[in-house]
Amino acid sequence: MSTTSSSPRFGYWVCFFILSVVTLGALIEAKAHTERLSPAAQTNQKYALACCVILFLLSMIVVILHTRPLLSSAILGTKIEGIVILVLLSFWTALLAIVSDTRHGLATDSSGSISNGNLYYFSWAGLGTGILLMLSYIRSVWGIDVTAELQSRAKRLQYWVWLVIFGLIQMGSSARLFDNHCGRASYGLPEAEMGNVKFCRRCKMGIVFGVFSAVF
Repeated sequence: MSTTSSSPRFGYWVCFFILSVVTLGALIEAKAHTERLSPAAQTNQKYALACCVILFLLSMIVVILHTRPLLSSAILGTKIEGIVILVLLSFWTALLAIVSDTRHGLATDSSGSISNGNLYYFSWAGLGTGILLMLSYIRSVWGIDVTAELQSRAKRLQYWVWLVIFGLIQMGSSARLFDNHCGRASYGLPEAEMGNVKFCRRCKMGIVFGVFSAVF
C-alpha cells in the first residue's frame, strides 16, 4: 500500500502546503504595498516573511515525502513528524501575530480593519489546519482522540470549549488593539491613528465579552 493512501494526514499536509503558498504570495504583495516603513515595522515584516518561507519549505518537503514510501517511513508517524508539526504551529502562530498587528501594516490597517483578506483569512486557516494536524498526529501515535473524548464527556462540552477559544481570541485581539491605539503603545502615533473615545470603548467591550466567554 502506498504511503499517500496509508497516511491519515496526507490531506491535511496538502492543505497546509496550499495555505502556505497562498499566504506567502499575499504576504509578499502586502509587504510591497505597505505604508508602514518604520524600522520596527520593517523588522517584523521580515520576521513574518522568514516564518512564511520556513512554513512553505517544511510543508513542501513533507508532502514530497508522502510520495516517496522509502523516505517517508523515517518521518511519518514518528517523533520527527510530531516535532515538525510543533515547529510549524509555533512559526504559524508567530506569523499570525505579526500580520494581524495594526502596527505592521500587513493584513490590517491602522484602524484594525482587514486590509488584505487573503493574508488575514488564510493565516487563520493555516493555524487551524496546523491544529488539526497535531490532533491527527496525537490520535494516530498515542491513540488519544481529543474530539471523541470531548464528545463523550458531555453533549455540549465541545461547544463550550470552542466558546472559550473564541473568547480568548476576541479578548487578545481587543486588548492588542486597545494597547496599540489607546494605551501606552499609542504614544508617538500620528493623531489620525490614535483611537477615539468610541473606538477605545469598543475595544474595552471586546475585552469584557472575551473574558466573560472564556471564564463563564
